[in-house]
Order: sequence, then structure tokens, then C-alpha cells
Amino acid sequence: MQPVDEHISLTVINQLALDTNTEVLLYQIKDIWNIGDYAHIIFEKNSDFEAAFFQAKPVSLPQKITRGVKRIRDKVIGKVREMSARKKLS
Repeated sequence: MQPVDEHISLTVINQLALDTNTEVLLYQIKDIWNIGDYAHIIFEKNSDFEAAFFQAKPVSLPQKITRGVKRIRDKVIGKVREMSARKKLS
């Protein structure tokens, strides 16, 4: 936000948040060209971002098994690579 020829106080920002049903996460005055000529303001509309945009999807048993096997495989491969690197560096 760049206030032009006026001071926008935290009181005004709070009122805007109330009017728009948001929450002020950040209000920071910045001195770029002159003292207090810019303000960084972050509003949040929904306090639970993940619940608003992401829905939990059911995971089937075969998907769980596949994920578990991949996780174990990745750990084993990681250990093999680690041992190989240690052997080469020794």
C-alpha cells in the first residue's frame, strides 16, 4: 500500500479488517523515499487456510501399502548409497 498525501493508521487498517471479515497479520511502515511513505499490510481472510482449500481425500489400502513399500525402499537405497560413499571415501 502506498498512502498518498494521507496517513493510514493502524486504527483505519483494523476497521478495514473488521469490514472485510479479515485479520491483520502484518502492518509495517516502510521508509522508501520519505519517512512512512509505504506500508506493508497482510490480511488473512480465513484463519484455517488448509481447511478452506484442501479437502482430505480417502486413501485406499493398496495406496497405503504402495506408499509404505516406497518409503522402505527409499530408506534401504539411502543406506546402501551412504555405505557406498563411505567405502569410496575411506
